[in-house]
Amino acid sequence: MDHADLWAQLSESEKKIMREMSEDKSIAENLINSLFPDVYGNDEVKLGVLLMLFGGVQKRSTADGTTLRGDINVCLIGDPSTAKSQILKTVEHFSPRAVYTSGKASSAAGLTAAVVKDEESFEFVIEAGALMLADNGVCCIDEFDKMDLRDQVAIHEAMEQQTISITKAGVKATLNARASILAAANPVGGRYDRSRPLKNNIQLSAPIMSRFDLFFVLVDECNEVSFYFCLDLKISDAAGMLLVSEYKRLRMSDSNNSATSSWRITVRQLESLIRLSEALARLHCESEVS
Repeated sequence: MDHADLWAQLSESEKKIMREMSEDKSIAENLINSLFPDVYGNDEVKLGVLLMLFGGVQKRSTADGTTLRGDINVCLIGDPSTAKSQILKTVEHFSPRAVYTSGKASSAAGLTAAVVKDEESFEFVIEAGALMLADNGVCCIDEFDKMDLRDQVAIHEAMEQQTISITKAGVKATLNARASILAAANPVGGRYDRSRPLKNNIQLSAPIMSRFDLFFVLVDECNEVSFYFCLDLKISDAAGMLLVSEYKRLRMSDSNNSATSSWRITVRQLESLIRLSEALARLHCESEVS
């Protein structure tokens, strides 16, 4: 379905809204805020993901028939608890065609395609992988750095030529994988080291890195904590301030002893404190955390 068909399916009121939105000078900011309302800050990252969703224009050479992809590949690298997976999940739910997978649990065949024998006909058939299923859409790959190096090599063709070539068990085929890749990866050692270059902070090969158009580094810095209340969260002001104070103490202790600490204190620990406080209130049959 092309743009003309999509436009023809819209009602007059929807077309009017679309025209008004296109004339709005703040359309980029509005789209960013609408797409990631629960992710605070990181506007450059949100803009990069939005550009990936819009994509570029595929170009074809008339001389030799070579094509240059128009899809944009984005890689998010950062410390734990910096909303990487949340961004991937948001894109998966928002995009009309998207596939979410984990690099740690996916093999080369699971990402590209596999040749299997059909149980009924006993013939070899092609089983689509994540990149094939995301054709003309987005393939979100979490834990990208946990992929085996052999599996990374398997997606070289899909990331650049946007095709998957198979020659196995008498089956020879070239399949389309015209998908943008949104990947999330953790740095080496679990923390991003600002004193080292990007390539030394991530376990990705040079050919894979060259196939990404945008890299974003998300660092969990020990800044001042702003405590906010969820809509249905019943926590007294005094208890809320105590939770924030304890979380700040843990963060400062982690910052001062970063070399010896066994793990990083992140927002997840604040969420853990809240959950434990709520459970304790339920244990005492209280309707409010006090």
